[in-house]
Amino acid sequence: MGLLLDANCIPVAMSLFPGNESEKPQLGRCIAQMKERGSMSGRTARVADKGLSCAANISEAVLAGDGYIFSKSVKTLSAKERTWALSGDGWTDVPDGRDGTSFRYKVADGDFRYTFVDEGARSSS
Repeated sequence: MGLLLDANCIPVAMSLFPGNESEKPQLGRCIAQMKERGSMSGRTARVADKGLSCAANISEAVLAGDGYIFSKSVKTLSAKERTWALSGDGWTDVPDGRDGTSFRYKVADGDFRYTFVDEGARSSS
């Protein structure tokens, strides 16, 4: 299922896809179709689980000037990424308002370099 929300997090459109096919190639098409149907423009923020996390989808978001948050399995990370992810350093605690922690996160913005060349010979790093 693809769901498009506006800037106020109000659902604008959705699409359903067959369960017997990979959804990875559907992400870009889904966003383009939803933007076209809704006469929308501007940046998107693509949020997906590891099922959609692939070089092509990340590259497509970067080349479009969009943001993305995709999860990755720690098991498949490079040694450098795995060390960073499992390290106790760099975490930010978000308080729950009751003297506890609601959740923790850490950010790797530009710390790891990736290169991808698609079939159209566009390159993204």
